[in-house]
Amino acid sequence: MESFDKWLEGFNPTEDYIKGFESGKSHAFSTSSKPTLIIGMGGSGIAGSILSTFSPKNKKIYSVNDYYEIESFHERVTGKYKPKKFLSNSKGWANLIFCSYSGNTEETLSWLKVASLTSFSITTGGKLAESSSRKITMNHPGPPRRSIYECLGILDGLTAKGNRFWDGQKPTQELIQKTIDTAKAWADEKVLPWMLVPAKCHPIARRWTGMIQEDAKIPAGFGIIPEAAHNQIEALGSNFLKTGLILIDAESTKKENSKILKVFEDKHTMMLPQIHPIQLCILGDYFAASLAASLNIDMNAIPTIEKYKKIK
Repeated sequence: MESFDKWLEGFNPTEDYIKGFESGKSHAFSTSSKPTLIIGMGGSGIAGSILSTFSPKNKKIYSVNDYYEIESFHERVTGKYKPKKFLSNSKGWANLIFCSYSGNTEETLSWLKVASLTSFSITTGGKLAESSSRKITMNHPGPPRRSIYECLGILDGLTAKGNRFWDGQKPTQELIQKTIDTAKAWADEKVLPWMLVPAKCHPIARRWTGMIQEDAKIPAGFGIIPEAAHNQIEALGSNFLKTGLILIDAESTKKENSKILKVFEDKHTMMLPQIHPIQLCILGDYFAASLAASLNIDMNAIPTIEKYKKIK
């Protein structure tokens, strides 16, 4: 079982990101002439979502990481609504980037049917590597969810035209320690984390809750405010389960945050500052790892996911 200190030794988000950026930059393409579509699931998909959500708008970067979105998109691309521009252009209507750590993610592989001469793959091997003439191999030893920073760096290098999206600065040590201490306290009191965030922070919430679920093996969820204030908070206010609320101090939701803190003044709450999105992801990794260590949970084991993947 991996201890928190052992996990910390292998947690190098800045180094992973910069290494990935240099690798991606050596294959960079322009995003000025046509859009870039990043395709991936899980951590690979979240990397694309973060870049597409927070990168400069003129990059024309989009991300698809929902299975049903993919199926819906297939209908438009491979069905009767197939774009004429795609049919007439052998180089493709968009720069497609396939992201899959294993290279065997079924949903991502299903997109190969619309691959073009400009498509790129980011992977460690598998069927995706075998099917791709243009690829970048990730070096992160895994598990897959921990490769997000290298994947982010590669994606940024491919599309940034020399300018890094993130300067590599981690959150302050004071903020990291506060996050670790909160996770320990919530673990001791068996508090289930729940995030309430503005819509733009959706990828951040997915990263936080995904890491809590995989590392600490406990349920965690999120809602989008202000919508969540019209339904979800009623359940969060019940005594059925002990929940803790995690908010982001975003300018767009200051009013809602203030009201939620007043309503839940007797609940466990944690307010995250509005810092760089990758710094917020790093805090989420510290929180999940601290939770797991405090609960004496094996962070790396994923028996339920492995059982699911074995079923054909």
